[in-house]
Amino acid sequence: MRQNRAVRRTLPVLLITAVALATAATVSAAEWSDIWSLGTPRPEEGTEIAMRDNGEVVVAGWAEIDGRGDNDIVVIKYGSDGSREWVHMYDAGLHNALGYDEPVGVGFDASGNVYVGGKARFQRSGTQDYDYVAIKLDPDGIHQWTRLHDYAGGRSDHGDDTATDMTVDAAGNVWITGDSDGDFLTVKWDASGTELWAARWDTTRSLATAITHDGAGAAYVTGYSQNPTTAEWDYLTIKYDATGTEAWTARHTDASEHEFKPWDIAADANGNVAVTGHGCVGDLTTPWWDALTVRYTASGVKSWARTYTGTGHDGTFHDEGYAVAFDPDGDVVIAGFATMDGNGTDYLVIQYNGSSGTQRWVKHYSQVPDDADGDSLDYAYDLGIDAAGQIHVVGRLVIDWGGMGRDDTYGIVTYSNTGTVLQTRTFDANPALPFIDEALAGAVTGAGDLAVTGAASPAQTDPFPDIGTTVVYNGLGACLFCDGFESGTTSAWSN
Repeated sequence: MRQNRAVRRTLPVLLITAVALATAATVSAAEWSDIWSLGTPRPEEGTEIAMRDNGEVVVAGWAEIDGRGDNDIVVIKYGSDGSREWVHMYDAGLHNALGYDEPVGVGFDASGNVYVGGKARFQRSGTQDYDYVAIKLDPDGIHQWTRLHDYAGGRSDHGDDTATDMTVDAAGNVWITGDSDGDFLTVKWDASGTELWAARWDTTRSLATAITHDGAGAAYVTGYSQNPTTAEWDYLTIKYDATGTEAWTARHTDASEHEFKPWDIAADANGNVAVTGHGCVGDLTTPWWDALTVRYTASGVKSWARTYTGTGHDGTFHDEGYAVAFDPDGDVVIAGFATMDGNGTDYLVIQYNGSSGTQRWVKHYSQVPDDADGDSLDYAYDLGIDAAGQIHVVGRLVIDWGGMGRDDTYGIVTYSNTGTVLQTRTFDANPALPFIDEALAGAVTGAGDLAVTGAASPAQTDPFPDIGTTVVYNGLGACLFCDGFESGTTSAWSN
């Protein structure tokens, strides 16, 4: 492992304000929703979201620019009443089909400043490569600074530094992690935009996928790394202290499985860490994934690893953990998907005892029972837990569209801490049409306020999605734009 101070490159940075073209929906006391679009027949998606205790929300996503084919980062700030306060866009300047500028995280500091992390693609001396990008905007949307990180000492000159995740704390410290030319790379900036450190895990092949932090300023990174002995992918988790010094490193592998790939990480107030993703079982011709969750103590010792094998092992029954969190009791909760009979998929939510790893409960959720056609494909992408221990799971939920077909909607399922389904909410930008709507990210406050963003498809004349955001205060309330064609029957299975 070697650490490298960043080579900060001063490049042309275009930060422009876009005109907000959509009109926010009528605000009620309980909740609000908004659809944002550039107004061109090109796709836009909301992929990151954060919410303050006062109800303010910031969304980050991307928009494909009509006529250019490249993506720009979009940042939208909402007031607590759902009013759209400002919209900013970031363009690194590469205007072709490879010019993907996309966010990987967004958040507030204690003063309401907004921080965005992402990847930005540049043109340099005839070559194109990705850099990390971090942006700070004040509460009024005024640009404070933009910082880039380009690592020049990898396997190739100015190889790709592709950000995958970001986290920010109340003081405005920003950490971004990802893949730097085949290695883990984690970079930290303070609130003034000063780069404090850059830490690199240099092995045969590794890719960081998720990052979080604790109250002491330590950062925890997970991803997958090629095992030097078996050449298989292992879970690799690293703790860095506030100065960027590596505190511990932990691998997880198993002789009976291969291709371990984690997708999310969480840390509790005591420094315990949980990671979830999948382990691949079976030979190369008929592999299947099992949802795999690993917990480490604050000193990096593996306390347990649990695999959820789902309903079958025939090479088609895949199960995956996409999101993980600690609840107020220190137990570990994951969300993802499980493959059912007929190859349909359900939301998968599991709670494990934090200290022992004993499975307390497991729930599957689907509003359309799986059938031989496998047409009910439900995926939980994110989860949040409030101070009362209620678990809010968001993703893509398929519902019955008036008996004529299936409709993909934002699906929010709220569970009690004991696994009881408290409420299911579906959000659809145009209930009259069976277009794809899916919630890609959620944020939950301690009081149970819930904000969700994703890809929403409101117009029959435009086949591409827009950035759709919806907020529910106190988590449980009447739907603002629920799909009017749902069957009215909620079904939940547990095993």
